[in-house]
Amino acid sequence: MIKNLRWFIVAFVVTSLLVLVAFLVPDTTLPLYFKGLYPIIRKAFSLLHFCTPVPLVWLLLCLLPVLFYFWIPRQEGGFKRLIIAVMKLIIVFYCAFWWLWGFNYACVDALSVSKEKQLERHQLLKLGKYAAHEANHYRNKIQIPFEYWRADDPIFDHITSIPFNGLLRRCGIAGIFIPFTNEPLIDGSFFGSQKLWVAHHETAHREGFAEEARADFEAWQQMLAFTSTDSINLAMHRYSAWFEVWLTVKNECYQSIADRDSLEKMLSPAVREDLNKIRTQSKNFPPFFPGVSQKLNDMYLKSLGIESGILSYDQFILGVWNVIDRDSSFR
Repeated sequence: MIKNLRWFIVAFVVTSLLVLVAFLVPDTTLPLYFKGLYPIIRKAFSLLHFCTPVPLVWLLLCLLPVLFYFWIPRQEGGFKRLIIAVMKLIIVFYCAFWWLWGFNYACVDALSVSKEKQLERHQLLKLGKYAAHEANHYRNKIQIPFEYWRADDPIFDHITSIPFNGLLRRCGIAGIFIPFTNEPLIDGSFFGSQKLWVAHHETAHREGFAEEARADFEAWQQMLAFTSTDSINLAMHRYSAWFEVWLTVKNECYQSIADRDSLEKMLSPAVREDLNKIRTQSKNFPPFFPGVSQKLNDMYLKSLGIESGILSYDQFILGVWNVIDRDSSFR
């Protein structure tokens, strides 16, 4: 049995030792992997995506049974053959995860935008008021009904939409980045404004930003930096970015119903109508296993060194606060 696994075991041990070193000396991992090796990997995948007519993730799913069959040792008998094949598959995915993307987790602290623990109440309310003002402003520029928004963004050229609308949402996630194929996937059932945000968030993961807060922060920055000759398309990007900031601030005020009500009153009637449409549509996609996916995701993030787990998603507003607090108009 060991003979059939010897090279797989060597790969597992070497990768594990390098993972340990990467987390022990993250200052070295940042230039060597995040800024060195990973951009090369990303460009290689981009070329592969360009040359492949279908998303790589679908090809990978078709390839798995073939690999499993190929790795079943013919000289072994019975149940042992299956165990060896499964172990080979697990080791390959383990090593592929770290080499193709996972080492970025060692750079989380160096790239974090959420080193502070949280905003004070007065800061949250001030940021919420500013975000509501910006969302109201850009919403007034868009006369198209919210459910018919179709933002034009080159980012969607690199996004794969799940054909089974609502599947990811029912699993408790809006999108997911597949490190084995370097592809962001999103659920196609969301409204256009929501898909725009999720697409930018998952693309930030593709750029190597492993922390959820940093991925959200990158999404916010990219959407505000987006340029277009189409004023409505431009407004959609700005609106989606600021609406997400407002929504996150509201979630952070979970301990005060009065603050949450106050924040909601800051929205214009059009934005409140959009919010109600989102709430209504969400009821059409109840989770398969309520709470389970969040707990699994929380465990996954914490196991990779992100101490706040799923709470890190909302911490991107710390980065937003640091940026706009330097803006004199914000004061």
